[in-house]
Amino acid sequence: MAIWFGPHRVAHKGARDGTYDEATVSAYMKAPEITLRVALGLGAGRDRVLTCDLTEGYIAINADYRS
Repeated sequence: MAIWFGPHRVAHKGARDGTYDEATVSAYMKAPEITLRVALGLGAGRDRVLTCDLTEGYIAINADYRS
């Protein structure tokens, strides 16, 4: 298994990648949009998921509709 946050590989062969740099990945994670890629090593299947961050502010705004 391998995991990337954008262009930064953080895991390889199921373990922390030897080139992982926390400061670099942390800076990438602060962007408004990020890409997360996971390679399970189980074949050629693919999927794509779009999601969002349900922050406390978003939940509070939407809770007003039900209160």
